[in-house]
Amino acid sequence: MTRKDYEMIAKGIHATLYMHSHTQEAYYKLFVMTVEHLAAAFEYDNPRFNRAKFMEACGVQNCTQEV
Repeated sequence: MTRKDYEMIAKGIHATLYMHSHTQEAYYKLFVMTVEHLAAAFEYDNPRFNRAKFMEACGVQNCTQEV
């Protein structure tokens, strides 16, 4: 996969973050787990994959709720 693919996926994931209330702890935990599993798969696929950048692009870094 290419950087363009990763960016497209992150944009789609980030869009789903704000479709639900951040007060729904179970939803947020599932959201973070999904992003983390995708990041792990992308790291396996591409050693140069930037996990932190992807997590931030998905919106995980911008959330204030604890997991």
